[in-house]
Amino acid sequence: MKKQLATQKSKLLVALSLLVVAGFLTTSLVSFFVSRSSLRYQIHTSSLPLTSENIYSEIQRDLLRPVSITSFMANDTFLRDWILNGEKNVDQISHYLNEIKTKYNTVTSFFISESTRNYYYANGILKKVSPEEERDIWYFRVRKMKADYEINVDPDMANKDAMTIFINHKVYDYKGNYLGAAGVGLTISEVITLIDKYNKKYNRDIYFTDQAGNILLCGHIFPKTVKNIHQMEDLASIADTLLTTNSKILNYSRKHHTIHLSTLFIPELNWFLFVEQTEQRTIRNIYHALIINLLFCALITIVVIVLTTFSINIYQKMNERQQLEIVQQHDTLIDKNTELEKALLEKSNALNLNKLLMREMNHRVKNNLSVIQSLLRLQSAKTHDAKSKSILRESENRVRTITNMHQMLSTQNDLSKVNASRYIQNLVDDLVSSTDLQTSDIEIKTQFQKMNLDLDQLIPFSLILNELITNAFKYAFTEKKKGRLEIFLHPINKHKIELIVKDNGAGLPEGFNIKNTTSLGMQIIQLLTEQIEGKLTITSKSGQGTAFNLVFKKK
Repeated sequence: MKKQLATQKSKLLVALSLLVVAGFLTTSLVSFFVSRSSLRYQIHTSSLPLTSENIYSEIQRDLLRPVSITSFMANDTFLRDWILNGEKNVDQISHYLNEIKTKYNTVTSFFISESTRNYYYANGILKKVSPEEERDIWYFRVRKMKADYEINVDPDMANKDAMTIFINHKVYDYKGNYLGAAGVGLTISEVITLIDKYNKKYNRDIYFTDQAGNILLCGHIFPKTVKNIHQMEDLASIADTLLTTNSKILNYSRKHHTIHLSTLFIPELNWFLFVEQTEQRTIRNIYHALIINLLFCALITIVVIVLTTFSINIYQKMNERQQLEIVQQHDTLIDKNTELEKALLEKSNALNLNKLLMREMNHRVKNNLSVIQSLLRLQSAKTHDAKSKSILRESENRVRTITNMHQMLSTQNDLSKVNASRYIQNLVDDLVSSTDLQTSDIEIKTQFQKMNLDLDQLIPFSLILNELITNAFKYAFTEKKKGRLEIFLHPINKHKIELIVKDNGAGLPEGFNIKNTTSLGMQIIQLLTEQIEGKLTITSKSGQGTAFNLVFKKK
């Protein structure tokens, strides 16, 4: 026995542990995936585009500023006048270029004259440019280009051949004649430092390419072996799509990591800005939350197992004690078995008696109602006073309604819901058949949609309908040979039901108010309407008839 209990105990603990772990895992994983999906949506719709725009703004400040400087130089009247005056004072141009370099914190500033081919910089004349010199090819390219300026990367002879980003801008005289090229330069190391600053500030990987996809500038973390995005295995298939002037936001996989990428074309540089965001960096907090939830799950599971084990042990001890008591009382129970059987037999007989009593009560209710109806009819036959006969007829109709309700409800197995449409149709048929219509020639139209009502609604509702129909026969058709009665029952929506009883009789008296009427039937209608929390609207025109509209909530 103890071995069996131990096995059941182990099974219970395993099942409980699996249930708790499954619940926590499901909750934690669902929360994780929902959070990750929401985070990805935020990255694509707001975080990454906003970062690209911020970086672009800083590029305009840090990298595009030299373009503005060279544009200023090309349109400076001092520089153009000095050239047109024959380039006589070298110290003046040297001082001017040194001021540009110092004021705007550039690594170099220069001017190459088209007439003398002199290369002027902050310290004077560096050299004369020549189309045969490979280092000077850029100048003759600038002469022929259609744009006013270009950005290129070359070694700077005036700065120990350090790799430099040059902004070369054409200079024209006041009549549009070409005078030469002016410009400034930034060292590559400075620009890379700026990119590294962006990387650190925004926690993104940033690099620039030309329209062919060549990597022009990138931070120190970017692989030095990659020279073009077509060489990047994860981007090679979509490289041509990315190298368009339209901005792109997408994600791809790199070494089993999700990378979100935003591209932006910079028309001032004719470059593309690439901003990459590794999802793992941003989602790290969600992973931490998942791990904490799993640890919490493990802790709760251990606590549950310990508490369950403790409870089972207590239960086992109580069970063993109870079993011992059961063994001790076994003989006593055997002796009392006969007495219990006798008591059960007596109880069974009592239940059978209750059923017989209920059946007898139903029978007596039916008989009493029949007797009351017979007495009312007999009294009506003996009474010649019209008012008394009307009162007796109304009483007889009410008794008939109660009888019908009793007959229908006594056949219901489930009194929680009753078929209202069938019940009401039976009620109408019975009322019509019991009314003297031979001289009235009344057209009766009914339409009931199938629905169920609670018993506590059906009883007052059926009494209201009884009073309304009785009222129609009493006031509408006593003086009419040709009449019409319409009765409709239908749901307005899922929660409300509407009953309409309409006749074409003489109509109610002018100024009629159901709350102030002395009519017993109308007072009954008013009380029952309040009982089912309904609203009764009466529309009546003299000589045209009366319409009763009852709307109440369906339970």
